[in-house]
Amino acid sequence: MNKFIVSGIGPSNGGVGRLMYSLSEMGREKGYQIITKRNEVSLKKLFKDRMIIRLLMEPIIRLGASILFSFKVASLKHSVILFVHPQFAGYPLLFRLLKSRNKVFLYVMDNSFFCIESYNYDRLNKHECLKCVASINSCYDFCKPFPNKKLSKSTNLNYLKILREMNHKIIFLAQNENQKKLISEHFGIDCKVKVVGMDTGEFSGPNVGYEKKETIKYDIVFHGSTVYAKGIEFFVDLSINLPEFIFFVPDSKANVERLLAQKISNKNIHFVDCNWETGLKSIVTNASLVLVPSLWSAPIEGALIKSILINGNVGVIKSLYGYASEIAQEAQLLVLENNIKNASKKIQQFLSKKNYSTIKQKEWTAEFLRTNKLNNLFNLIDIEVRLNP
Repeated sequence: MNKFIVSGIGPSNGGVGRLMYSLSEMGREKGYQIITKRNEVSLKKLFKDRMIIRLLMEPIIRLGASILFSFKVASLKHSVILFVHPQFAGYPLLFRLLKSRNKVFLYVMDNSFFCIESYNYDRLNKHECLKCVASINSCYDFCKPFPNKKLSKSTNLNYLKILREMNHKIIFLAQNENQKKLISEHFGIDCKVKVVGMDTGEFSGPNVGYEKKETIKYDIVFHGSTVYAKGIEFFVDLSINLPEFIFFVPDSKANVERLLAQKISNKNIHFVDCNWETGLKSIVTNASLVLVPSLWSAPIEGALIKSILINGNVGVIKSLYGYASEIAQEAQLLVLENNIKNASKKIQQFLSKKNYSTIKQKEWTAEFLRTNKLNNLFNLIDIEVRLNP
């Protein structure tokens, strides 16, 4: 059988994009052909850079690339297919592949299999949202499809209903045990789920961190995208409640104020729009405490793993299905309640003791790096195909 990796997002510097770099390289070595959707070029950036001809051509290029991608995927039959990111690849293409006697493995990046917003965050109550597990129509009126904002809500919900009906034809590849539990809760215990890990190719080894360098040092650093689901509002509220510490956010103040629809007036929180390559790595390395306060059922997050590897003093929010809760004890994480006052007290106690990474934590990081290279993913697919052709 021919083997293909199909993805709605191509290799890039983003989260899924970094994963696709790794999957594409390993996949080619294993005999897989790669079919990915073209990553769109920002129209705003083209206009800002005064690339007018390219700006006028971009919509045409997008349309042509989309048609070509759909044609290539729709023509696949009797093949082994590793499918990634159905929101952008297109659920109808996934369903067509399932009907064409293909062996389909769906790598689960986020929680879009039950939550149309992908990050199952309850904006009303500000915590992990499980309303739609096994009950797709239970979402709030204000919930909207994300990250593919072009999908209508009714269409997205209909796709998820079809996915539930066809789930017996899919082998789900989960990143971690808690994600496997969540998939089973939604589709039923009879659905096929295998845990394969996650590797974006950014983790270079167990000795990657713990070396403090001379640089600007912040007490508490936010590591993650500045969105509600990843705890940016929680982080800002913490900074107000803990005026004795200096906080840092890797984004502009204007962007965060626009998101939260509020002015941030406390002086103990600093904002610099930067990423891992342009300064954030050094800031995370030298922080007294790094917070990755995701408020959804987050699987393996690159920000969390990198924080553990290069710093060791890492705080997370307790959740039912998040990966952080799964590894909290072994990785020696500071687990906070989703309550500002209680979390503040725990942080004060933690920083007063000047905690640092332990031997136990270093052993955990070495084990993570050893077992999450995704070679297991391709080996598992080969075994499954041999046993159940």
